[in-house]
Amino acid sequence: MDFRNVKIHIQELFVENAVEIWLLDETTTGTNYISWDGQNLVATLVPQFEAQPPELKPFLRLTLPMYEAFFKAIAEYNSSKGRKTPNENMIEGKLEATQLHLHDMRTIANKTIEKLLKTL
Repeated sequence: MDFRNVKIHIQELFVENAVEIWLLDETTTGTNYISWDGQNLVATLVPQFEAQPPELKPFLRLTLPMYEAFFKAIAEYNSSKGRKTPNENMIEGKLEATQLHLHDMRTIANKTIEKLLKTL
């Protein structure tokens, strides 16, 4: 199974104070729901137009506090390895572009001031 195309769906269950994480692999014939049976990954194919899909289980189910601690630990680990989210890369890119723009504007302003001072 090629996990590069797997979609991750996170569903918060407010009443149960829990979170379910679903792994979905969409194919031309249907959707594979990937779960963990305690020892192995299990893919359950649900054909596209299945009227009564089989009982499906999420890949992972955590209480909300466990979910928050788990993903905080993953974020900290990734950060320690220098891995950034697309959002962090975008923010960093915007900051760098803003800094370059300010540098350019400063240069233009200084040259304009120099020209004005020469004419006095």
